[in-house]
Amino acid sequence: MIRWYGVMYAVAFWLAWAMLPYLGRKRAFLLSRDQWTAIIAFGALGVVVGGRLGYVMLYDPQYFITNPLEIFKIWHGGMSSHGGFIGAALGVWLAARYFSPSYEGEREGVSILAIADILSVPAALGLALGRIGNITNGEFGLYPFYEAGADILIAAVCYVMLRSSSPLPFREREGVRGSRVAVTPLIRALHKGKANLLPKQEKGATARNGKIFASFLILYSIARFLLEYVRPQEWSYIYGLTRGQAYTIPLLLSGVLLWIYAHKHRI
Repeated sequence: MIRWYGVMYAVAFWLAWAMLPYLGRKRAFLLSRDQWTAIIAFGALGVVVGGRLGYVMLYDPQYFITNPLEIFKIWHGGMSSHGGFIGAALGVWLAARYFSPSYEGEREGVSILAIADILSVPAALGLALGRIGNITNGEFGLYPFYEAGADILIAAVCYVMLRSSSPLPFREREGVRGSRVAVTPLIRALHKGKANLLPKQEKGATARNGKIFASFLILYSIARFLLEYVRPQEWSYIYGLTRGQAYTIPLLLSGVLLWIYAHKHRI
């Protein structure tokens, strides 16, 4: 039996790989194909590992405690979108922070949140593709139809925001703290070519890195919370909320706090 959910995961990662250089140019990002490939590779690994561990810990921990080898059998199904969010964020952060040797001896960088803004579009489309996989497998009734439609709308909103925003002037990262990280050649060990990573300088730039990603988190959280009411429930409730709704609240709060912070600061 073909696990269409897994097939759609693969399609989503390929789509992100194909889209990111184009979307990056909309934000004046001059990252190479190899660098985007590294970001996608670590992000994809984070999605799979985080999604699986999230399902194990959040939905059926007792079963996996008594059957630990089942944790590795992801082809049996069982992924958590909330765990996938956390895993993807860590994967992208690791790719940007630790796998980026300096470019010609300098410590150059761009905001990790600027990368997250660009990733918001393929991320929303990837979520939609995952629900299409659910539809193909005949899972969750009508719920995947509704969420796939919502995710496509969210992707459209993020794309419009991306196109309409002006890139921030480049400012060199200072120190190791804060939201700015090195994004110089991410896989220089594999590809020794040089690339100019500095975003184009534009006068009067008004974009605030992180607002698109924050909007993505907020819109997805609201859609997921509301659509849980039409999703067949297989798990217990938490204070009257489904598990999906309860786990979505921290995601929503994170998006709201990030949006407020990004609105007040140029990051």
